[in-house]
Formats: sequence, C-alpha cells, structure tokens
Amino acid sequence: MITVVIPKQKNKIPAEEICRILEKFGGACLITKNSVQDFFAVSPSFLLFLTDTVCAVPEKNTVLLLADTDTDIKISDSCRFTCVITEGMPKEAYNGKTVTVGMGRQNDIGISSTESGHMHIAVQNAVRTLTGKEILPCEFSVLGSTQAPYSAVLYAFTLLLLTEKADTEALTVRL
Repeated sequence: MITVVIPKQKNKIPAEEICRILEKFGGACLITKNSVQDFFAVSPSFLLFLTDTVCAVPEKNTVLLLADTDTDIKISDSCRFTCVITEGMPKEAYNGKTVTVGMGRQNDIGISSTESGHMHIAVQNAVRTLTGKEILPCEFSVLGSTQAPYSAVLYAFTLLLLTEKADTEALTVRL
C-alpha cells in the first residue's frame, strides 16, 4: 500500500479526482478530517490523507504531494517521506527525493501536449520509482477522456509512474 499525504482541506476536490483516477489501478481510499471515501477500496493500493498536520508517517512507500501553495503545512521533523511530488517548489527542498511536476520545461514530469481524448506526459529528467528503479526521459500517451483538471491527471500519473503501475515498455497509460 502506498500512503499519500495531501496537505490542506482546500485540496479536497483535486484529491477526490486523483482517487477517481487511481481506483482503476488497485483502488484508493481518501481520508479527510470528517470522512472516509472509498474508491474501490477492497484493500486499496493507495491510501490518501488530506490533512493540515503530519505527526508521523510509515517508514516505506510514503509520498508527500505538495502544491506550491502548501508551504505552511506543519510536518514533524521525524517524518521521512520516500518521495515528495511538488509543483512550484525547489527540487532541493527534500534532499533529492523530490519529483517536480508542472507545465514548464524545468520540471521532471510535465504535460507536453493535449488532444481530444488523451494527452502526452513527458518524463523530462530521470526519476526513481519508490523501489529505486530509474525511469529515463521519455513520453507517455495517457489515453481516455477525463473531466479531471490537468493537475490532478499529472499528480495521478506521477503516482502511477513512481509505483511502477505505468507501463514503461508501451509508454501508454489508460485512465
């Protein structure tokens, strides 16, 4: 199981969209301050926490999903995330465990183009999966129309890539 921490209650809608995408890849469960939402959670592959404070996290397979506006989240110094996915923060912020996402060329993973029914997402710099496998620069076709915002698709794709659920041979992901 992959634990994903998403700061701030204002991120509830994107978190729900990410869960809807991840439900096809082993299920997801979203836990917020006042509710638990199952997205095909028969023992989900992804456990997402929407929270303002992080006191402790599991030692393995824990991802912090940090948007550029989430810089004031309270994270205990004892928390050691396996990876941090961030948009708009410096890559050096988390000791080389950071994967940057966004629309710009400087990001590790970005949307290179969109067409009706699918988009192309480029791995622009080599990244490591949660198990340490290196993914070299390449471009994936993400198929299937989704009403989710591009940022939610990008975050969900990055989680799938880091957990090795994206097909790195065919370079295609069907949402």
